[in-house]
Amino acid sequence: MTAEALAPERYGPQDAETLLLTWGSTYGPAREAVDLLGERGAAVAMVHFPQLWPMNTEAAAEAIGSARRIVSVEGNQTGQLATLLRSLGVLDECELLTNYTGLPFTGTEITERISP
Repeated sequence: MTAEALAPERYGPQDAETLLLTWGSTYGPAREAVDLLGERGAAVAMVHFPQLWPMNTEAAAEAIGSARRIVSVEGNQTGQLATLLRSLGVLDECELLTNYTGLPFTGTEITERISP
């Protein structure tokens, strides 16, 4: 089943310094944030996980690559995707950008919270 799992999808420059990890409803707003930050000259990309389980860990690790800064954008309080990726050995550490107000993220919100 793992071999048939949907692979993560990468969007943005391959050499991005910052990488956003997304799943579920964070896809659209994170993609908008990548575009907005790119217009400002920031090297930002995203990896979206269309399926979380089973996960092809090799494909996940390849998609994540070696970005200097990794931020998991999640519509929950605890960073469930980041926890899953760490438990599978795909990810060491990352920042969490969470939203658990019941309202969806916006691209502008992510952009403002990602910017240094």
